[in-house]
Amino acid sequence: MAEVAGWTLREAVRRTVDPDLLKQCVSAERDWRRAGARHLDLADDAETRDRQNEQLQLLRDAQLNAAKSVGEALRAHLISGQLAARGRRGGPLAEIVSVPASAWKLLTFTDFRRSVATEPAPDKTAIYDVRIVPALWADDALLRLTDQPLLRAFDLFVFNDPQVASLRKTAIARGGKPRTVGFQSRLYHAYWYVDHGTERDTDPAGFLLDGEPRSRVAEDALRDRFRRIIKPLIDGEIVAEAALSGQGALVEISPAMWLRKTAVLDLYQGDFYDRYPDPSGDGEERVAPLYLSLMLRRPKTGSAEKLHVKPIDHVDVRPATTASTSKTHGKGIRWAEDQHRIEHECYTWLADMMRKSPNRRTATNGELLAAARAKWPISERSFSAVRKRAIAETGAHAWRVAGATPKSPQPNRRGD
Repeated sequence: MAEVAGWTLREAVRRTVDPDLLKQCVSAERDWRRAGARHLDLADDAETRDRQNEQLQLLRDAQLNAAKSVGEALRAHLISGQLAARGRRGGPLAEIVSVPASAWKLLTFTDFRRSVATEPAPDKTAIYDVRIVPALWADDALLRLTDQPLLRAFDLFVFNDPQVASLRKTAIARGGKPRTVGFQSRLYHAYWYVDHGTERDTDPAGFLLDGEPRSRVAEDALRDRFRRIIKPLIDGEIVAEAALSGQGALVEISPAMWLRKTAVLDLYQGDFYDRYPDPSGDGEERVAPLYLSLMLRRPKTGSAEKLHVKPIDHVDVRPATTASTSKTHGKGIRWAEDQHRIEHECYTWLADMMRKSPNRRTATNGELLAAARAKWPISERSFSAVRKRAIAETGAHAWRVAGATPKSPQPNRRGD
């Protein structure tokens, strides 16, 4: 019988759920069990027994709520498509099938230890041997990337991959400084070499190997996800369609361009540069992008069914671009691209602010909206959606609260 590859439900929780949420769950479980052990020695009088029973029930409710929150966090990753699942539907010996993301809206986690989920009534069919992997490890990884803007693909499947996010948070708690999408010192710069290697490794994002030890595991996972998008572009399994800078014509970027040692992606704008955009000298002009607003597509001649990641070998240089059509961007396309760029920049701005002060809101919603509108032409509805996303993905739930910002505690003037 074939073995299902991937993490069990229990392993997936440990590897992908927010570490702080897991700690809360473990703490609630420990408090409830300790109280239950003490509860065996009941007091003599009825009033004290009632009080003990009430306290025990409160701890039990807290434990159940914490466990439910952990399960819902895993469910959210599956519904978003950032994690992929397979299992045996109907019996322990049934054929292995994929579990679509939409199914997790109704599926119940029946047994985390045995890795079983159950469909809703009336059938209540069980799915045995559930196994979970990151989206870019899935058999249908290419399909998940197809028709995605490059920015969104990196946002969902690389920088906010659930395992990467969990490892990053753990590294930070231990004093590490793992790199994020915009690790450069200048604001709104997210320039990543597509083939930046070292003597030890020539894979894309090889520079992550040079990080400090406490961040190594997190950056290894980040590098793995980065590579799993760049490799199929090098191999021609997927292609990047983009607007040719200065012309507007849509072209497919040749796989050979992804092997250029100087090629750079701007992962705030979604653009492709032939070399690093910042000038290296006072007299040097800023480099303009070659391609704008990259979109991932399947090649017109077809592609492999699975995402294979293998070492980069020598590839003959081919023409830099292949024109797909003579059509140009219309106003609607330009508007959509501008909106996506604005929302992405606004999200990055908000997320950075929230990460710096996750437990204390430093501005009201109105102040944030006004500041955002001073930077970008963003609607209140779009801003609200971006803000909710930033709160959810940074875990800065203190920013959900409406009203004035809480005042910092004032020192006692009397010196008491």
